[in-house]
Amino acid sequence: PIFFYVGNESPIDEYVNNTGLMWELAPKYNALVIFAEHRYEGESVPNFTITDSNNNTTSAIENCLSYATSKQALADYISLLSHINPNHIRP
Repeated sequence: PIFFYVGNESPIDEYVNNTGLMWELAPKYNALVIFAEHRYEGESVPNFTITDSNNNTTSAIENCLSYATSKQALADYISLLSHINPNHIRP
């Protein structure tokens, strides 16, 4: 099994060690524990500028939250889980 924690609107390192139940149950069920960080949280913030047709530039950081919808978050999780090897050696 995979225990998949979808996180919250904080960098992952702020809560990864405060989720004791997942860590306690993982060995019992031989589960792989995965923590997914929301896009544009923590280290996953784009670092580039956008130039429009009038040559106005805007930092991508200023516009990134407009792309952080719940629909996109679910699509991110599907993408992540689809790339995980189900035969991965579990803890």
